[in-house]
Amino acid sequence: MRRLAAAVAIALVAAGCGSSKPSPAPPQGPPTLRNHGNAAARVQQVEAARAGIVAAGGLYAIAHPADARHQLALAGRAYSPMSPLVRATHPVLDREIRAAFATIDELIARGARPAGVELRLGMVQGQLLEAALDATSSRAARSDPTVDAVALDRFVAQLDSSYALSARLGAAPEGRRAFQTAYGLLARSQSLYHSIADALGPQRKRVGNALGGIAKKAFPLGVARPAGRPRPGKVHTRALRVRAALAERFGI
Repeated sequence: MRRLAAAVAIALVAAGCGSSKPSPAPPQGPPTLRNHGNAAARVQQVEAARAGIVAAGGLYAIAHPADARHQLALAGRAYSPMSPLVRATHPVLDREIRAAFATIDELIARGARPAGVELRLGMVQGQLLEAALDATSSRAARSDPTVDAVALDRFVAQLDSSYALSARLGAAPEGRRAFQTAYGLLARSQSLYHSIADALGPQRKRVGNALGGIAKKAFPLGVARPAGRPRPGKVHTRALRVRAALAERFGI
């Protein structure tokens, strides 16, 4: 589990790296213009589930099982709208995903070894949810970078509001959990950024640097809330930079 948390932390501060090789302009406008609106919704649901899984894994690694279960429950709820769609064509896959959430919750409640929990979380986050996306989205939609760009735009907006809420509520349980939710959203925003990095073209460094700045300023300890005053203004400024860059590049 600590390996999972360390890997996420490394990814969060690695933004902005990579080639500056020019790339052709991506499709312009929202995915609905190319009949990819449903795929965009599916990506957002899967990534929201993955955000909860990332936060749950990090929290269990630092011995916060109650908060880990809360984030896992959020992940399960994020998958719920997809469940009937997956079940319609791949009932075994849907059953496996729902059973995995229940099993992991039970393992955390029992205080199971972190390595076993980490393995199951990784399977749901990777193999199973990726298969759910494949089962509900066309190949053309999955290859449209604006699908991930829209998800990134929404996630950065949600990250901004969740972090601001955590700053307002302070040490209250709701404030702590809003911070943890924001961390998961940042982790998956980083993943979405890497998935469209080439398509970002001249906006690649701008987006990467802004996300990396959020990670360093607001989440220096990962999912563990640091001491000291929160910095919602700095997060908001960088979130606006990301969203402006996405709008300029993709026309969304």
